[in-house]
Amino acid sequence: MADDPGMTGTSTVAVRTVTVLGALLLLAMAVAPDLVAGATAPAVMGVLAALTAVVTAAAARRSRQLRPVWTLLTGVLLLFTAADVAYAVDPSVEHGPTWVDLFYSGAYALAMALPFVFLRTQRLRPHTTVWLDGLTTGVGALALAAALVLPAHRSTDASLLALAYVGADLVVVALLVSLASVLGRTRPVLPFLVAACLQLAADLAQYVAVQTGADWIGFSVVVYVVVPVLLAWAAHRIPADWSVAETPWRPRLAVRTVLLPLGGAATALLVLAASAFTPLGVVPVLLAVLALVTLVARTVLTLRATESFYELRAQALVDPVTGLGNRRALDAALDRLLRPARARTSTALVVLDLDSFRDVNDALGHRAGDEVLRLQADRLGADVPDGWVVVRLAGDTFAVVLPGTGPDDARVHAEELAARLRRPLRTAGTRLRLSASAGVAVAPAGGGPGCATTLLRRAHEALDRAKGSAEVVVVDRGEHAPEAEVARLHLAEELQTALDEDQLVVWFQPQLHVAQTATGGRVTTVAGCEALVRWAHPTRGLLGAGQVLAAAEHGRLLPALSDAVLRLTLAAATTWWADTQVPVSVNLSATDLDDPRLPDRLARLLAEHDLPPWALTVEVVEDSLVLDSGRSTDVLHQLRDLGIGIAIDDYGTGYSSLAYLHQLPVDELKLDRSLTVDLTSNPAAAAIARHSIALAHDLGLRVVGEGIEEPDALDALTSMGCDVVQGYLTGAPFPLADWRAWLTDRPARPTLGPAAVPA
Repeated sequence: MADDPGMTGTSTVAVRTVTVLGALLLLAMAVAPDLVAGATAPAVMGVLAALTAVVTAAAARRSRQLRPVWTLLTGVLLLFTAADVAYAVDPSVEHGPTWVDLFYSGAYALAMALPFVFLRTQRLRPHTTVWLDGLTTGVGALALAAALVLPAHRSTDASLLALAYVGADLVVVALLVSLASVLGRTRPVLPFLVAACLQLAADLAQYVAVQTGADWIGFSVVVYVVVPVLLAWAAHRIPADWSVAETPWRPRLAVRTVLLPLGGAATALLVLAASAFTPLGVVPVLLAVLALVTLVARTVLTLRATESFYELRAQALVDPVTGLGNRRALDAALDRLLRPARARTSTALVVLDLDSFRDVNDALGHRAGDEVLRLQADRLGADVPDGWVVVRLAGDTFAVVLPGTGPDDARVHAEELAARLRRPLRTAGTRLRLSASAGVAVAPAGGGPGCATTLLRRAHEALDRAKGSAEVVVVDRGEHAPEAEVARLHLAEELQTALDEDQLVVWFQPQLHVAQTATGGRVTTVAGCEALVRWAHPTRGLLGAGQVLAAAEHGRLLPALSDAVLRLTLAAATTWWADTQVPVSVNLSATDLDDPRLPDRLARLLAEHDLPPWALTVEVVEDSLVLDSGRSTDVLHQLRDLGIGIAIDDYGTGYSSLAYLHQLPVDELKLDRSLTVDLTSNPAAAAIARHSIALAHDLGLRVVGEGIEEPDALDALTSMGCDVVQGYLTGAPFPLADWRAWLTDRPARPTLGPAAVPA
């Protein structure tokens, strides 16, 4: 919401008026102290509170994020205004509880709700113990204050009422300290905390004045004047949509979880111990007991939360289908066994996979498939030696950790485990016999950082070799790989870290529509862009897409990489789509096309980023369509039905036939650089490009010429009727900020939808 100039001006006037009135009142007190005893001071304080309410109301009007906070604070100030005005009208109310105290009580009740409302605006929901800790501290401090300054023989109504206000102030301060500890910083709540502390000091001075007859009234009035001035300036200066999420923070609960409850409990115990020797009266003892009750409640909740935590952690380590451990359990076991301090012997890892398990699901259904997995899991987990860890990794893949086992013994155990899986079984009235393959890797004694990840990858690679050969078990004995292979393995490991720590970024290369004018010149407009992944490696610098893809393929991370790139790309597209509707292309792998969940995933991502389907074009290599045309075609048809554009990338490097394109839901054909680079020097390349463009247009496809680096190649493609060009000549890849700046200065063609062919 944009700031309302009228409200902003009113807020400024109100802040200045509050400041001037406060200064005048303080000056008048210094010149004529008798004003304190009359109705002038409370009347002026009521006016100050009312003007501050105007400022907080203006803050609520212009703020989305903190509107509930400022609205609640406005209510607090209005209640204080009503109480001050009533007190100014009839000063006799100070001698005991009256209806005026209802205003003060309501104001304190709303003030105690402020920390809760503040957290809700930040979408944080701390545990109930946060507030119990604050309550324990506040009530414990109040019990000590009552014991020190409230002798039993002087517990008049006026002193009890003044003490009640001091107690309310202590609770508010304690809750605000709890809020600050949850946020991990005091700056967001500092104005409120300082105001609450000042109010506490003023009310405490009032109480001392009531108890002892000392002249503390002047001090109280000075502090009462400062509080609304402070709140007015805070409401006026804090940004309208300030949020904890806009600044880095992390919860730091050590102060709250240790100091607050222990301090409050220790104070309460001290009061109870003192009451055994000195008559303190009923009020301090009751407050001390209340503080201990809140501590007990907090302890009970903590024990319940701890029990739930351990239950959830146990569930997180169990596979719900088979009851075996899951991938987390495997990681925990390997990390424990391969820790250098404990890895005194070698550890073997066996990864087993059921062959042709997909046929079971296809023929008998997934319920029967789950039953097969449970039966096989029971076989693997039966009669295993102590210390072995049996888990289900994913799908029909299992893993067994064998501590203290070398390569030869591991092979024997793996063969026996695979034999268990090959035994006949019966499910859904059908007798089955499944074969199984196993890969074995052994970690030597000593372990080390990253050893668990390396061991699992080596076992998977051994399993792949077993499935690709006639052997049931293949053992990776950990022979030294060539230097280049070691570097590739290490890079694949680092890519997983890069995905977890958001080290990947996306650059954008423009795609331009080029048209010739009647005078022989060119007119270019932006037709789209291609997203190109980059890896901001912490030590190697910026790595290109080729290195990222190679590492992803070697580390089996292509699905995770594609998901990360899609999210980054669509998030970036939202930054320019509202101003310039330039669609973006993203490369997908054959693995992505093999996933039937891809259409739903893309539809969900587009909806999350509020982008239409035609804002995205997916690029696929033609070989991936030919090698598995059935499944890939089904996925592509679903994407096309959603309205997502589809492009054939690197055309001319693989199957290179337009014969199959009419059967596919394709919108765009991208001529590979190998065709476009030699257009002016190679007649064969020019002929292929020319006929490919003509045939593609006959099929209703757009044509994009890639790798354009020379003006002659651009002229040749333009003359052939190529729709869009892409290359370093027309635009190098840009980081997002540079791409947006580049895009701002250039016209874009209207978005025509994924199937439209530029004129």
